Amino acid sequence: SVPELLRALQNHPNLRSLTLKNIDMSEQVMKDLREWLSREDCRLQDLEIYHVGALPSFRKYYGGEVFENRTLQRLDLEMDGLSSNDLEGLRKAFPNLTVLSLCHNKICDLSSLESTLCKEDCKIEELNLRWNGISHHSIMKFAAKIPLMKGLRRLHLSSNPFLDEIASLEGREQSASLQPLLKRLQNSKSLELLSVDC
Repeated sequence: SVPELLRALQNHPNLRSLTLKNIDMSEQVMKDLREWLSREDCRLQDLEIYHVGALPSFRKYYGGEVFENRTLQRLDLEMDGLSSNDLEGLRKAFPNLTVLSLCHNKICDLSSLESTLCKEDCKIEELNLRWNGISHHSIMKFAAKIPLMKGLRRLHLSSNPFLDEIASLEGREQSASLQPLLKRLQNSKSLELLSVDC
């Protein structure tokens, strides 16, 4: 079982990467994973959790003041049913993240990510938000703050509804509707890669 696996992994302090696919992320599994990540001898740097359905109350386990893991550098939560509210406290829980991938979730509002990325001590260099539900209003507000996100280098936004919304609002083709977004991004001195649909 997954709880038995996680308990066994605690005896392997040199483990650097863990991928969990198509598993039942029950409350007990979340507790066991949190306990392991909280250990001083945990050296995990790369955690991927794929296709497990809605994570039970992500904020409950990783959004509080008590939890902190300083070893994790890459976190990939794909198709896990996360919403915008689940992202609060992520920077405090994992202060040394450099890569955050949140593909195929239910994220519509970017306010919590926006405030996280604007912090001086935020180390996230790559943010992947493909296949979410990001709206026109949210992405334009987010884009206006990108110049303040000093560490952000790579941003992936493909397959979100905001381009269709912008095109519909302005009566343009998708490629032309990129102009307002690009205009807001032009003041960013750190962004090196932007991935969107045209």
